[in-house]
Amino acid sequence: MKRGLHTKLTIGLALLWAGVGCKTAPKAASRPGVPSGIEGQNLEELEEPKDKAFRSRVEGLTHYLTSRSFEFRGKPDDSLKHLEAAAMADPEQESVVILTARRYLQKKKTDKAIEVLRLGQAANPDSVAAHEWLGLAYQQANQPAEAIAAFKTAVAQGQPTLISIRGLTKLHSAAKHFEEAFKVLDTALTKYKPQPEFWIGIADLYRDTGLAAKSKISDIKTGIIAALDKANALKP
Repeated sequence: MKRGLHTKLTIGLALLWAGVGCKTAPKAASRPGVPSGIEGQNLEELEEPKDKAFRSRVEGLTHYLTSRSFEFRGKPDDSLKHLEAAAMADPEQESVVILTARRYLQKKKTDKAIEVLRLGQAANPDSVAAHEWLGLAYQQANQPAEAIAAFKTAVAQGQPTLISIRGLTKLHSAAKHFEEAFKVLDTALTKYKPQPEFWIGIADLYRDTGLAAKSKISDIKTGIIAALDKANALKP
């Protein structure tokens, strides 16, 4: 009697244990985030950077690297497309803006060059290069008034190059405004430029402007000598 009861109790406990083991385990609660492919295990969802400047730099860098990739693969049109996108996304990158503008000027697409350079000019108002290349683009587009304005802004900066000085001098000379042309060269003499080539270029511009204005050699001699003295002082 007792043995039978013990047997039934043992069987009952075994069935109960088996029943518990056969129950379906509850599903693990899904964690918030991006599905990883494994149930209940999501990846952490990264927030988009809130810093607009940072996003612009990342986007610009991505397009620039893509542009370089297309360039290496011999696809210049695709390369230029992404180079422009890089400049538009992050116009503070002066070198990218200038490179984009140069490519468009080589293709005689002055409108595209001007568009990119104006963005670069706005993002880098103190950039001599942006103003100088914008002046070149306007000059190529046969817009002398706009070119003069851009070149003037560049020359007013501390370190203009021969690009803006030559451009502005030639434009004034072409319009027969020789007095203005000589003022540009006189302003150039006040700049600090450690390159002998710069001063030799200024001397050449004094000569060319004097010839165009049919000036006496005595009228331009002072400027030529001053420029050559600066070049000589640098001991090229």
